[in-house]
Amino acid sequence: MRQGVKEIVLISGKGGTGKTSIAGGFAMLSGDAVLCDCDVDAANLELILNAEHLETREFQASKKARIHKDKCIECGQCGERCRFEAIHDFQVDPWSCEGCGVCSRLCPAGAVEMYPVLSGHWFWVFTTSIGCSKCAGILGFPPLCV
Repeated sequence: MRQGVKEIVLISGKGGTGKTSIAGGFAMLSGDAVLCDCDVDAANLELILNAEHLETREFQASKKARIHKDKCIECGQCGERCRFEAIHDFQVDPWSCEGCGVCSRLCPAGAVEMYPVLSGHWFWVFTTSIGCSKCAGILGFPPLCV
């Protein structure tokens, strides 16, 4: 770690408390910062910093259940144990399924598959709002802000 480098982490379990606004304010005051907005539901720090999108990538971190009819013996254990009531008539409602995997673990026939789903997107952005010079070479991008 470089001499003088400081790290500030803002966390809270409640949405709408102003964490992004505070982080954006600190970034503007610092004049030299590397930022990461890790908000699970609404990562939007780039809106405050007027950032330019350089790259977008898919993010897969969750799974959903799928029942293979050719393997299913229709024992009903999956539907009985699903706490989200996502399984009806040996079909999974993807909107109700939370991806916990209980159905997959309980199925005696191995008919339930857990498959990855798109959870969202992550963005690599650039802003001149804070005068950052630390991004050189990260993810293959040149230092755009110097």
